[in-house]
Order: sequence, then C-alpha cells, then structure tokens
Amino acid sequence: MSVAAFTIGSFGDILAVLQLAWEIRKSLSDAAAASEEIQTLITDINSFRHALDSAHSTLKRAPHVPQSVHNGVAHIMRVCTTLLRQVQAKVSVRQKELVKKHGARIWRGVWAACAWEILGGKADVEKMKRRLLEQTVALQTLLSVLQSDALGQIDKRAEEDHTTMQRMLELLQAFPALMKFDVVPFTFFLRNPSSWCSARAGVTPMTRLTLEVRMLFSQLRKDNNASTHRDFSS
Repeated sequence: MSVAAFTIGSFGDILAVLQLAWEIRKSLSDAAAASEEIQTLITDINSFRHALDSAHSTLKRAPHVPQSVHNGVAHIMRVCTTLLRQVQAKVSVRQKELVKKHGARIWRGVWAACAWEILGGKADVEKMKRRLLEQTVALQTLLSVLQSDALGQIDKRAEEDHTTMQRMLELLQAFPALMKFDVVPFTFFLRNPSSWCSARAGVTPMTRLTLEVRMLFSQLRKDNNASTHRDFSS
C-alpha cells in the first residue's frame, strides 16, 4: 500500500469545514434561547466539530498516511463542506430577502424566533444531521484503518528488533571462542562514567558491535598471517 504525507491542502480542508461548522454554530446561538430544537442542533454541531478536531490531531501526528485514507478523508471533507454550505445558503437567501425589505434589525428578530423554520424544519434538519453523522462514522473508520496500519508497523519493528537481539546473543555466545589467552585485557569506556566493562568479564549492549568487529578482525588477521607463513615455508 502506497503512503503519502498528509498534505497542507488536506489539513486546510479539515480546517475549512471546522470554520464552516463554527460559523453556523455561532449563528444558531442567537436563536438558541427560543427553541429547544436549535439547542439540540448546536449540541450536535459541537459533537461534529469535536470529531473533526480529533481527526485533525490524529492525522497531524501520523508520520505517513496511506493513500486510501488520504483520499477517503478528502472525500468526506468535500461532502461535509457541501452539506454545511447548503445550510448557510438557505439562511443567506432568507436573510437577504428580509434585510432588503425590512432591515437588519427585523432580520435578527425573525432569525431569533424562527431559525428552526428557516432551516427547513424537522425534516430538513434531521436529514442534514443524519448525513453529517454518516460522514463522522466514515471518518472514524478511516482513522481505525490508519491506527491498524501504525500497529502493523510497530509489530514489524518489534519483530526486527527481536531478530537483531537474537543475533547479538548468538555473537556473545561465540565470543569466548574468539578470545585467546594471549589477548591483553582491556576496558571500554561507556557513556555512563560510573560504568566500566572488561572485555573478558562481560560486554554491555553498547560495546557488543565494536567488540564483535575487533575480535573478528583480529581472527582474520591471524588466519591471514598463518596463511602467509605457510606460503613462505613452502
């Protein structure tokens, strides 16, 4: 599965939807006192904004986003943008009509008293809420896919680390055969000033690779010298 960085443009799509939702929520606040339905709608919009904000944070922390998730999020944001702009357009049409005929003051009074009806009543509002909920569920599903992919990467890394550690243990077990009695004891200085390690006494994880290279190089040099000596003798 191909991966792609979550782009600034995609982040911008989420932020744009958050801004639209905030503008609608702010406008509804002016009519909340006159209608329980509007109060409930504000609560639903707050939940929607919280879900988007959480998704934004999750995607921002992800180092890579699978292309399928990237495309899915972009599609969801387009659908949400269309839904919210339809709500804004419906309100804007009525606002322009009333402001033109009666002035802004009359509009504010009508909006405060009749916002629910201006939005289309129960049928239109419930339809809009249902579609936004569908997009929220789809977004959460995509985030689950992203998290599953991240867990898969963690499992893969853990398996690689296990293989590396197993190899290091095997090398440690092979060290006594490489270390001869004529090797002068020496110590390695570790990052922790209070810790010292004798090459014959034991090896800490920080020095294993260095010790392996030195011991193998020493053994290869001895084998090479022995081979050269045999060639001269013959």
